[in-house]
Amino acid sequence: MVRLQCIVDTEEFKKVDPDLGPSLPEIERGIRDGFLSLDERLRQLPQLASGEDKSGSTAVCVLITPKHIFFANCGDSRAVLIREGQVAFATVDHKPINPSEKQRIQNAGGSVIIERVNGSLAVSRSLGDYAYKTAKGLGPTEQLISPEPEITVLDRDKALDEIIVLACDGIWDVLSSDALCSLLQHRMRCTDDLSVVCNETIDMCLYKGSSDNMSIVLVAFDPAPRADPKCKAEDEKLEKVLLQRAKDFIDKSKGDVTTNMVLNHLQTYTEPEVPPFLLSCKGDKIRKLIDAYSRTDDGNGDSNYVANIE
Repeated sequence: MVRLQCIVDTEEFKKVDPDLGPSLPEIERGIRDGFLSLDERLRQLPQLASGEDKSGSTAVCVLITPKHIFFANCGDSRAVLIREGQVAFATVDHKPINPSEKQRIQNAGGSVIIERVNGSLAVSRSLGDYAYKTAKGLGPTEQLISPEPEITVLDRDKALDEIIVLACDGIWDVLSSDALCSLLQHRMRCTDDLSVVCNETIDMCLYKGSSDNMSIVLVAFDPAPRADPKCKAEDEKLEKVLLQRAKDFIDKSKGDVTTNMVLNHLQTYTEPEVPPFLLSCKGDKIRKLIDAYSRTDDGNGDSNYVANIE
C-alpha cells in the first residue's frame, strides 16, 4: 500500500488551512503527487538504484472522509465499492491494451505485443519497474510505465454504502467484481469475523487456479451484511456434511489425495444444494482434513489412509 506519509508530505496538504480543510482538487493533487514522490523515493533505494532489483509493484488505496471516498489505483490491483448489495464502483485496471495506455506506450517509443509492454510487462502503470522509465526528455507520467494513479472521488452514502474491497490481481484473475460481491454478501451473513471472510476468499481463488500473489482488504461500513444466526447454522450444517463426505472419500482412496481431487468429488453430489463458490471456500478445511491422515503401508505394497481425527 502507498505510504500515507508520502501523500501528507505534499505541498497541497501542507498548505491546507486546518480550519477549512482541503478542497477536493487539493486532495486529488496531493494523492497524485504522493504517488510520484513515493516512486522517486523508491528509486533511491540502494538495491533499486544499482539495478540489482528490477521489480515493481501495483498500488491501490482509498481515503475515506466524512463526506467522500477517494479511490486511487496504479496498475491492476483493484478497489470495489459495494452499495445495496451491488457493485456501485470499481477502479479500472491499467492494461497495455487500454487505448490511452497504449498511446502513451507508443509515444514513449515502446510497443504492445501479446497484450504486454514490449512483450514483457502485463501492466502499464506501477511503482518501480525503472527499466521501463528511461525515456529521455519525457516526464514520469509519460514513460512506458507510469507511476501516476487514476483517482476517483465519490460522495458517501452512509445509509447504503456497505463494503470497500481492495485486492491485488491474484484475486481478480479468477473472480469478477460481481462474483466477489456475491461471495461477500453470502459469507458475511455466516460470520462477523472479516479475517475469516478474507481467508475464505483467498482459499476460493487458490482452488479456482489463481497462481499469482493474493492479498485482500475489506472495509465494512455500518450497513454491511451482519452474521445471521439462521445463515450461520445452515452453513455449519452444510460444512459438516461436506467434511464427512470428504472424509469418506479419503478413507476409500488407495493413492495420494489432493484437495482439488476432494473438491472435484464433492461437486458430483446434487444434494444438498451448495452455492457454487462455497466448496472452494472450504478448501483450507479440507486440506487440514487430508493433513490429519497418515499414510501407512499394509505390507502388501498397498497404501491406505488412516484417520488421526475423530
